[in-house]
Amino acid sequence: MKLTIGRKVGFVLGFLLTLMIIDNLLVYRKASNIKEQQEMISTLNIPTIIALKETQRELNQMLNKARQAILASGNKENYEKAKGLFEQQRELCKADIARLDELAPKWMLQLNRDRLRKVEDILGAVYQAEEAAIDSAVTEREDGMAKA
Repeated sequence: MKLTIGRKVGFVLGFLLTLMIIDNLLVYRKASNIKEQQEMISTLNIPTIIALKETQRELNQMLNKARQAILASGNKENYEKAKGLFEQQRELCKADIARLDELAPKWMLQLNRDRLRKVEDILGAVYQAEEAAIDSAVTEREDGMAKA
């Protein structure tokens, strides 16, 4: 087969067209990967960050309410109100931890799930310590706040 100029140009154009098709397929695959990553970020990472920030906020508020209950231990009415606010914040904190528990199975690293379990254990101890501090402030009126 004799290669004329027209055939050579045809082969080159065919080769270039094949390269362009391959390039477009690779770009499409990369774009699909980027879309999957964006979807993971919007459905997993952002809700996790929001839940963590809310948990931190609720935990800080719970500790503030515990201090209010301790300081109000001398006045029964103020104490009951502060204790109720403490319990509300505690429930909100538990709800935020439950939200993190829902998201945890989707996390990539087992280490992060283990850290959440550790935080849950520590929070249980914090709840008990705050309850004990509030109770000791109420039962030992004179020296209760100093011990709490």
